[in-house]
Amino acid sequence: MQSPPLLLNSLQDPGRRLVRLQSEPHDPKNEAWLQELLYAHPELLPTEEFDDAFAKPVPIGREVPTARGPIDNLYLSPAGGITVVETKLWKNPEKHRTVVAQIIDYAKELAAWDYDQLCAAVLNSSRRRKETGAVSLEEKMQPALAQEGLPLHEFQENTAACLSAGRFLLLIVGDRVSPNIALLTQAIQSAPGLSFTLGLAEMKLYEVQPGQDWPLLVVPEVIGKTVEKIRGVVQVQYTQEKPRVRVDVVDTEVAPPSPVDGFTLETFLEAIPDDLKQTYLDAIQAWKQIGGSLLVRTKTLYFAIELAGQTQRVIRCRPYQVTVLREKQLDEWTGDPHLFPAYLEALQAAPVVQRSVREDRLWIDNEKFDADSLAVLFAAATQTIQQAKEAE
Repeated sequence: MQSPPLLLNSLQDPGRRLVRLQSEPHDPKNEAWLQELLYAHPELLPTEEFDDAFAKPVPIGREVPTARGPIDNLYLSPAGGITVVETKLWKNPEKHRTVVAQIIDYAKELAAWDYDQLCAAVLNSSRRRKETGAVSLEEKMQPALAQEGLPLHEFQENTAACLSAGRFLLLIVGDRVSPNIALLTQAIQSAPGLSFTLGLAEMKLYEVQPGQDWPLLVVPEVIGKTVEKIRGVVQVQYTQEKPRVRVDVVDTEVAPPSPVDGFTLETFLEAIPDDLKQTYLDAIQAWKQIGGSLLVRTKTLYFAIELAGQTQRVIRCRPYQVTVLREKQLDEWTGDPHLFPAYLEALQAAPVVQRSVREDRLWIDNEKFDADSLAVLFAAATQTIQQAKEAE
């Protein structure tokens, strides 16, 4: 059990322990209040502790309508990571029994959406709240994208990829989270095709001035998390009486590795599977030989190059997945109709990669290929871009 914060006025001050607030029936600090707090201050959400793809969440909707009920709070990161927040207060224990199934129902619904449906739901939410100013999804995201230096089309592609893969952060947040929530894992096995992470987080509320609502000290803490994999075998682990749930599976892991602070090329190479490291090093060397460069932004490694008068981010790599080239990209960059068929032909030695390109799937997870297939992916892209450069 953690000690409450100690408020000090000086080194000699004996200090005063802050009192943690307890939610009671008829308390004005209800679930709607907590939702509004998290919507106004998304930095309270400990998303980076789950996956860097969800870092720097931007609130895009409250009470977002879906066919399975309204989502309390919905967030998007500049990298396209989708965070679903469901709030539950300690004073409402009867709701704790259904919250896991409820939030996974939302994940199932979101996984059936495309990017346009998400935009429509966000706009609907904004209008219901009578928001002014930035009401559409892209208007809400524009400042964060500008700060990260990310183009809109890349954000759109990343978000669409997360939707189609069901890669979400499902976060149950409360002033206190019942340990029994972590035991309600049957619902997790009802969605084996989704690559979600389920997290439990507490917002510990402390009264700074006795008897006054403000100022308020809010201390976020992650108390449990799951890792969703291909086939579901639920394990419940206990640490200091706090359950930590993990959905384990034989063989390959779908979820990305733990977040890495100070993300650089070196930390990227440390985070990827060992059998792929040399392939990346060889690909980087070949890329630089054709005049390319590397960029690291928002936990993503980019293979970039000057093409068509602009810096194009040709290949995007995360520690757990990588992109392929798409026909529309090559058309925009070069206008040469022969490049894409040649690119497809160069992928023949890696059927899984070639199939992804034919099906217009942007991202491929590391679990889908070995080092040889990844080498083919890099070589085909490098060869294609070299031909485009030579034709300029």
